[in-house]
Amino acid sequence: MFKKTSKKNGAGSHMDRNIKELRKVKTRRATIRYFRLLILALCLWLVGWAGYHGVRISWNIYQDCHARYEEYLTRRREREKHWDHRFDGYYNTLILGIGNGTETGSVEADTLVVASVDKATGQLVYVAIPRGTAVTVPAGGDERIKVTVPIGSLYSTGGIKETERAVREMLGITIHQYVALDMETAAHAIDILGGIDLYVPESMRYEDPEQELVISLDRGYRHFDGQDAMRFLRYRGGEMGDIGRVQRQQGFLRALCEKLTEPASIIKLPGLVSYLQRKLDTNGEIWDALELRDCIYRAKEKKPQTILLPGMTRNDGIANWQPDKTAIDSRVRELFPKAFEENKTEESKDGGK
Repeated sequence: MFKKTSKKNGAGSHMDRNIKELRKVKTRRATIRYFRLLILALCLWLVGWAGYHGVRISWNIYQDCHARYEEYLTRRREREKHWDHRFDGYYNTLILGIGNGTETGSVEADTLVVASVDKATGQLVYVAIPRGTAVTVPAGGDERIKVTVPIGSLYSTGGIKETERAVREMLGITIHQYVALDMETAAHAIDILGGIDLYVPESMRYEDPEQELVISLDRGYRHFDGQDAMRFLRYRGGEMGDIGRVQRQQGFLRALCEKLTEPASIIKLPGLVSYLQRKLDTNGEIWDALELRDCIYRAKEKKPQTILLPGMTRNDGIANWQPDKTAIDSRVRELFPKAFEENKTEESKDGGK
C-alpha cells in the first residue's frame, strides 16, 4: 500500500517538474517574443525618425540649393544684359595668367587666351593674344585723350574687368566669364594632374638671378611637372621672341586638353576643381560648369583648335604686336559661324533683290 502511494507521488512530482519546465519554456518564449517585438518597434521608430529627419534635411538642402540657384539666375541675368546674344550657342572664357611683376615692376597679365566651346558640338577653340598686343584706351579715364598700351598692362591699371573689356571690343564677341590665376596656382594645378607631356621645339637657356629663374631645357619631348611647365611657358628667347612664346602656349593648351580627357585625370578633377575654387579670380560659378558638363564630355571626341590673334609685329617701344582688325573680323566669322548665320541670310536676301 505504501509502495503504491510512493509511486503515485513519484509520478506526481515528475509531472510537476514537466509542468514547471513547460512554464519556463513558455515564459522564455514569451520573453523572446516580447524582446523581438520591442526591437522591431525600436527599429521601426529609428527608421521613421531617420526617414523624417532625412526628408527634413533633404528638403532644407533642396531649399538652400534652390535659393542659391535663384540668386545665381539673378546675377546671370545682370551679366546677360551685356551679352551679344548671337553668341548664345558658344561659351567664351577669358583666361589670364598673371605674372609675378618682377620683370615690369607691376603685376600684369602674362598670358591671355580666349577659350571658346561650341555648346552643340563640344568643339574647343583657343585664341592666343600676345601680351604685347597694342590697344587704345582713354588716358587716365579721359575719353577725349587716347593712348596706346600693350594689352597685358591693363591688368595692373584696370584689373581683369578692364582687360576683359579690351578683349571683347577687339574680337567683337561676348566674353561670358573670365578667369585669372597666378603662376604658383597654375603650377600646382599641373602637379595635381600628375604633370604634362610637352614638346620643346628648341633648346631653351635663360638665367635671371633677380627672379631666381633658371631655364635649361633641351629640344624634344619630355614630361614636365608644374614648375618646369611654367618655365617652358615663360621663356621668351629664340628668334620669334614673344610670338614664339604664344605658339608654345598654344601647344601647351592642346596638351592640357588631352591631359584633362585622360581616364587617370578625370578621377583627379574633383580635387583640381576644389583647389581652383579657392585660388581663382573669376566671375564664373559652379552652375556655369554644370551647364557645360555635356559639351565638355563631347569635347573629348574633337581636337581643339588653337590660333594666334591675326596681326603683325610692331616695334615702337610701346607694344610688339599690331592686331589686324580686318583679319580678326574674318577669322571670328570662321570660328563662330552660328553667330553670323542670320546676317548671312539677310545678305543673301538683299542680294536676291
